[in-house]
Amino acid sequence: MIRMKTFILAVLFFTGVLAAQSGKNLIIRCDDIGMSHAVNLAAQEMTATGIPFSASVMFVCPWYLEAVEILKNQPHVTAGIHLTLNAEWKNYRWGPVAGKDAVPSLVDENGFFFPSRGTLFANNPNTAEIEKELR
Repeated sequence: MIRMKTFILAVLFFTGVLAAQSGKNLIIRCDDIGMSHAVNLAAQEMTATGIPFSASVMFVCPWYLEAVEILKNQPHVTAGIHLTLNAEWKNYRWGPVAGKDAVPSLVDENGFFFPSRGTLFANNPNTAEIEKELR
């Protein structure tokens, strides 16, 4: 947690320096929110600064509801959806929002997304199922 606070303070400092010197702005992007409670806590700390930033929420991950609660009443945060068709972590996997039975060509034998784009394409994903999952 200390490292995240140090990082946020450093970003804020250098953002101010850059803006003052060049008239340019730094846009901060917080990615993969909803992936874990720790990621959500970092996003919550970032919202507390009041600094505008952009965020993407992974709705396929188990902590997305907490992420939505953190971000929904933050007018200085622009949030979007992080579309996902793979689960690359060895010991932390997720599956489709549509459910494994609705998109069987997109999941492995355990109902999780494949670990890579290459593995997904090697299993001949059905285009209609991809559209169903991403909509």
